Amino acid sequence: MLAHISALILALVCTAFGQLNYKLFFVRGKCWTNLILAVAFFCTIPICAYFALKQLAVGLVYMCTALTQLMILGLSHYVLKEKFTGNHAMALVLIISGIVLYAWPQ
Repeated sequence: MLAHISALILALVCTAFGQLNYKLFFVRGKCWTNLILAVAFFCTIPICAYFALKQLAVGLVYMCTALTQLMILGLSHYVLKEKFTGNHAMALVLIISGIVLYAWPQ
């Protein structure tokens, strides 16, 4: 079970870093290293997600993908120096609340 959760976390992290590198490709003026890294991260995601889905519920995996938006928000703030506004904070709270409510034991 721990291996499947680790695979899900790896898929989420790869998604966030793939999107960050894809954005850096355009921000840094077509630095091909960022594009290659983005493609490598994106190619890793289906393998990790498949392994996670072998044990975890589809709904839980799907809901956890919303966490990538939070990771991207944080990475963009620290790496790209993008502003973090009150709307971002509200979205962060709503996303986390939705995941917690969905995963809450019934």
